[in-house]
Amino acid sequence: MDRATQSVDRFWEEWTVGINGSPSIEALNATFRASWRSEVAERKFYSQRLVLVRTIQYMVRTRHISHQEAVDELEKRRREENISLSRLCRLLKEEETKRTE
Repeated sequence: MDRATQSVDRFWEEWTVGINGSPSIEALNATFRASWRSEVAERKFYSQRLVLVRTIQYMVRTRHISHQEAVDELEKRRREENISLSRLCRLLKEEETKRTE
């Protein structure tokens, strides 16, 4: 996964389509399951970013919007709050935890 990615839309592109000639994260998961992220650092980074995927899917499911609309909304939030993608992920994780309590 590209650690230089700083926008939700670029992350979503990497997740669903792939970037820089690399396969998508979805394709890696489908082909290799978790074995492609065998290093501890990679597993941790993947886990931190996975909250974005779950949030996008949650927004699509509960608000009946498209994936792209959810991505756009999250990117707008990130920009308006002037936060990094990592910070957005931490905030989304906190919100996710509150939803499931």
